[in-house]
Amino acid sequence: MEFTRYPQFDWMHETVPQKHAGLGLNNKVSFWPRGKVLGGSSTLNFMLYLRGHPKDYDNWAKITNDSEWNYENVLPYFKKSLKTYNGKYKLNKKHYTESPDGFLNVEKTGYSAFLKEFIDAGKELGYPEIDANGPQTEGFGPLEVTQLNSERYGTYAAIIKQLYYRDSVKILTYAQAVKIKLDKAGRAIGVYYHRHGERKYAGAKKEIIISAGSVDSPKLLMLSGIGPRNHLKAVGIKPEIDLPVGQNLEDHLVTSIEPFTAETDGVFASLDKEFGPGYIKDYIFHRKGLLTVAAGTVAQGFLCSENILNNNSKKCEWPDLQVYFSPFSYFRMVNSMVGRAMNFNQELLEEINPPTEKEGFHFLVSVVRPSSKGEITLKSNDPFALPIINPKYLEDPKDLVRMLQGLKLLLKIAENTTSFQQIGAKYTGSPIPGCKNLEFRSDDYWKCYLRQLSVTMWHPTGTCKMGPGSSDKTAVVDSKLRVLHTRGLRVADASIMPSIVNANTNAPSIMIGEKAAAFILQYWADQSLVSNKFAHYLLYQNIYKCFYLKV
Repeated sequence: MEFTRYPQFDWMHETVPQKHAGLGLNNKVSFWPRGKVLGGSSTLNFMLYLRGHPKDYDNWAKITNDSEWNYENVLPYFKKSLKTYNGKYKLNKKHYTESPDGFLNVEKTGYSAFLKEFIDAGKELGYPEIDANGPQTEGFGPLEVTQLNSERYGTYAAIIKQLYYRDSVKILTYAQAVKIKLDKAGRAIGVYYHRHGERKYAGAKKEIIISAGSVDSPKLLMLSGIGPRNHLKAVGIKPEIDLPVGQNLEDHLVTSIEPFTAETDGVFASLDKEFGPGYIKDYIFHRKGLLTVAAGTVAQGFLCSENILNNNSKKCEWPDLQVYFSPFSYFRMVNSMVGRAMNFNQELLEEINPPTEKEGFHFLVSVVRPSSKGEITLKSNDPFALPIINPKYLEDPKDLVRMLQGLKLLLKIAENTTSFQQIGAKYTGSPIPGCKNLEFRSDDYWKCYLRQLSVTMWHPTGTCKMGPGSSDKTAVVDSKLRVLHTRGLRVADASIMPSIVNANTNAPSIMIGEKAAAFILQYWADQSLVSNKFAHYLLYQNIYKCFYLKV
């Protein structure tokens, strides 16, 4: 069955057929929508504001051998982007100080059905309530979102819209960059781009910054001759700089655990029964209700799979699972909507999630520190051809074991906690196609279930990996985001992540942009430093940088 997609808003990327995950998708192909709009994918995303774990960034500092990237040194840049914070944790000034230079608004969601009960269920199993950004630890807590008065507030509304009136900024819509021009010395000096059917050129006096995301940044570099030498030759591109562009691809994989029903009336949202003028009124006049919900979820948890597997309560140092709670019952359009968004086989969805008059809910589980790594390569030297994306989901069997632990814990929350049992919560699923030969609810069955139903969380990262410099043969950019073996060229987006953060990637991508701006401003400020010649040579040469000397 074909589903409508929207090429006017979406670059229409998709993966190659996967061997180990997404087996319930049409042709085993996962759709990877990327924002073909101002503001990029922040105009399409689910608006969840999450920064990741401190150890994510301490690990970056270790990989790059640069303390600039440890948690304490990136935290100020997360805060710098906050213009207003209207979430639950305003008293946590270390993590939520508002900045006069900020632009983002972060707030709590306007809908919280069964939120407290979900968090209480976690407490029954020994998990505390947490602020996932202040800093993240193992536990359960509410979601916060990049919204302003319950409306989407991505980087277009927050930043780009304000730039139209600046004389120093020129924004070209309907323009696609197709190649970076390098001079004979390997310096980036301009960009070729297509607009309205014409090939054009823009020169650069100082630097070029690529910020096209984890799919199109490596694509543009490879089209420019910067990438794996043998691959570029194979697609008819002259290699200029041999770098592992497109490798180290990581993404978060997620599975919905459903259906669950409950013996309730009016606790869980049912769009079939309840959506109407009342909800529209609630949104327009009170900014609350169903229309404020991000991704249909109201709460989340961060968990360590090893603790679940070993049934112990030792302190979790670095969660590798993220779970979500959605208080939405079945409604008529759900299967067609999910099928269109994710390319699921419609017949499979109808069998998994049949119509019901009962209220219900569902959970999501995601492995957020995956071991599996994929790659992005070019299909040809045609700049308008979509790249070849192979995330190699669940290729490393450890990822499947981790997801299984998260799934089993969610079943335990629904079936073995007071919060859920007092409403008669029940898993009502039956053996799904592709897994009916296995003992229902056995570990082997659930592993099969996960392979059938796991799909992307749309968090691709790592394809222009940051490293300490040329000594790292897996790196594409250095710790100042400069493309190796060239000059005047940087990358500033999620593709530079040396390892994926263990949460949603929008806020970390914005932080990377803030860090890039600081690096660029500092570099060009340094180029005009002037020192006293006598003082420089005799007193301060080992203390101060100096590029120009007074006689």
